[in-house]
Amino acid sequence: NWLEEFTDKYNLKLPFHANMRFEFIDPLKEKGRKRLELLKRAGCDGLSLAIESGDETIRKEVLNRNTPEELIFRVMYALKENNFMVRTYNMLGFPYGATTIPTKMNLDADLETLELNVKLKKETGLPTFAWASTLVPYPGTKIAEYCSKYGFYEGNLEDISGDETYRINS
Repeated sequence: NWLEEFTDKYNLKLPFHANMRFEFIDPLKEKGRKRLELLKRAGCDGLSLAIESGDETIRKEVLNRNTPEELIFRVMYALKENNFMVRTYNMLGFPYGATTIPTKMNLDADLETLELNVKLKKETGLPTFAWASTLVPYPGTKIAEYCSKYGFYEGNLEDISGDETYRINS
């Protein structure tokens, strides 16, 4: 409802870029198709979408994101068809080897994230830009609890000064 009202009232008609979740613009769902149409009509010409990790297990078990690869591809095809630019958000340096996540080197999993972005680009023409950051397990977040619980992270807000960063065990 908010997006419909925004589209009707947005008078500047300048192009803009927005953040979105894959689940919200699934072209197989009527609401997803409608959101894409409203965004386009309002002047949105680009979207940022968080893939986070090329490893579906990491997305599900560590990040609590149920974003299957099929959905990612489906959305990218729809965005390409509607001439959207796309930036993907990706994170590197996830912890591995705890719970049911298979033990692997961080580099292997990080390369899976790169490979997924390359595969998307080859098959769908998107993303326009693939952006990546290094995981920072901010205190108070579930990922910080996970890292602490399984020995991947030591620290708290008090161990940070102007020139220090979190320590992540490797």
